[in-house]
Amino acid sequence: FLQIILPGLPNNYSSIVFPLFLTGFFWQISLITHKIIELEERTKWMVLFIFISLMINIFGNLVFIPIYGVYATAYTSLISSILYFLMTSFYSIRSISILKKSLL
Repeated sequence: FLQIILPGLPNNYSSIVFPLFLTGFFWQISLITHKIIELEERTKWMVLFIFISLMINIFGNLVFIPIYGVYATAYTSLISSILYFLMTSFYSIRSISILKKSLL
């Protein structure tokens, strides 16, 4: 199936395609979940969340690339994008619940 979509992809790299697709998926979903942070004009939180995700990605790459090679980049990117999604989601859910309480 991957050879149809990505004809030049060597077979030994086909196992990193799925984590990379998921990385993009979680990053795009995060663009929706961080809208609450933008609307509240608390972009410092977004910067902090991105910085934390970036540091985990860099640390993971430094530790795991020597051991697992290019496969490590796919999985550390996936972990950091899921982490960013979770941080923005929890912040947004908390902000919405606080807003609901203040309106009642």
